[in-house]
Formats: sequence, C-alpha cells, structure tokens
Amino acid sequence: NNPINWNALNDGNRNRLFKVMANIINLKTKNPSVFQTNNHNQADLNTGFLKHFHLSPASGFKVTIIGNFDVVAQNVTPYFQNTGVWYDYLSGTSRTVNSTTDQINLQPGEYHIYTSTQLPAPPQGYTPFTNADVSLPVELITFTAQLQKNDALLAWQTASEKNNQAFTIERSLDGKQFDAIGSVKGKGNSVVTNQYTYLDKNLGNGTYYYRLRQTDFDGKETLSPVASVSIDKMRTIKVFPNPASDKIFVQTNENEIGDVNLTDQLGRTILYFNTIPTEINISQLPRGFYFLKIKGEYFKIVKQ
Repeated sequence: NNPINWNALNDGNRNRLFKVMANIINLKTKNPSVFQTNNHNQADLNTGFLKHFHLSPASGFKVTIIGNFDVVAQNVTPYFQNTGVWYDYLSGTSRTVNSTTDQINLQPGEYHIYTSTQLPAPPQGYTPFTNADVSLPVELITFTAQLQKNDALLAWQTASEKNNQAFTIERSLDGKQFDAIGSVKGKGNSVVTNQYTYLDKNLGNGTYYYRLRQTDFDGKETLSPVASVSIDKMRTIKVFPNPASDKIFVQTNENEIGDVNLTDQLGRTILYFNTIPTEINISQLPRGFYFLKIKGEYFKIVKQ
C-alpha cells in the first residue's frame, strides 16, 4: 500500500510552517560559530509566557530572540546586547534600538529573531510573524522604511487580505507615541500578493519610526512591526532681515516641529511658537536687542 498523501505543502498554514522552520534551520547551520557559542543566556518573563534568548559569540554577529507565548498581547523588554540597528531575520525589516530597556509589544504567538548584522535573505523567502498567525484578516509579508533624500518611502506587501478596509500610517519621533499621518485603502478580500507604498516627505534631522494600523470593515485593528529611518543632514537656519523693523523671516531645512522662543535682553519670553514659523511680526516691539532660539540655536535680532 502506498503511504497516505499528507499533501502538506498545499495547505497554506503547513506550507508557511515548513518555510519558517527551513529558514531557522538554515540560519543555524550556516552560522555554526554563532549558535555553538557558550556565551548565551535566556530569561522567562511573566511566569514563562514571555521569553528572550541571547547569543553573544566572541566573533561574528549577535542574536536576540523574543517571543510571546501568552494568549494576550504583552510588552517584552528584549534587553538587546547593544544599541543601534538590529535586523529581523524572518521579516527582512530593521529596528533602531536607542535604549536596551525599550519595550516591544508582541501579539499572542508573536516571535522575532534579531541579528546585529544584516544577513542575506533566507532561502524560503521572508517569513515574518503575520496577522494570519493569530487568525487576523491580513497576512503582511514585509513592511520597510527606506530613506530617499529627505523623504521616507514606506513599502509593504500582503500575501492575502480578508475584510481589509484600510491601512493607517503612523509615525513617531521616540518609538513610543505614534500619530497618524496618512492612510491607504485596502483591497477588501484578496488571495493574491498586493504591493503598497506611502511617501513621507520633507523630513528634518532625527530618527522616525513608522508602523501600520490595519483596520477591517468590522472596526477591528491590528498593528504591524515598526520600521525606522534616520536623517543626519546639515542643518541650515536663516533669519532675515537683520536689523528689522516690521517682520523677520525664517528659512530652514528642519521639520516644522520644535520650540521657538523670542526673548529680551533679560531672558524674558516675548513670543513663543511650538512650530517653526516662516515669519515673525516684531512691529509692536520696542527698539533694542532680542534673541531668537530655534532648535537650540540662537540668533541676535536688532529691532529698529
């Protein structure tokens, strides 16, 4: 008798599990010095539901593995071995770590394998933790943020969509507090691969964190992993005319967010703005010297 035809690779969930395991095995066998190191540690958090595991070989890249085996979402502190950029081997995305004590919110069953060095794409393609892993409506394959001059190009790909209304793009300056900056309409129901992009324009210096908030037609929401870009360009701020009697104008390549203070010679605040203005009316001010502070930079203003 012939053996029973399991037909595993024709089942979407089993096929995905095969690819995930094949990619993990490939990572281990291709990097024996990393995975055979004696310099490792692990921790069980929240009565064993949250786990992180560290590999820190004397040479080669470092590895941090985190997972949430609870039935509800949890915050985990990965305690990355160092700050900087870490790369998610299974998803192809990256994470900028500014503090080793930063927390990451993990959905039930969510897991990540982070490496300190960017590795080639796994042989079975990227197999990130997806909404499908927790029976959610959209299977997100990748979500990336790429710097293009002063813009951030966000790109993501879905393998399938069910009842998907839209993606809301959210941005953060600290990786914790996110605000919506735009949205892209979803495909509703789809079993084919779909590509999406969004361009966040005219960014100033700093690190920008992005995530997707997927919303289905029933109002249920799911958050994507976080992607980030960093900009370190030469800052230029021009204030003119100076001296001035009516208005002064501000030109800068910085983003508009930032405190702006105009003070007198005694340091008293005369005018305050929480965004950088393009012009400031000083016609009602007495003649004399004033100081304009923009993003930590001071300008001496002469009012005629």
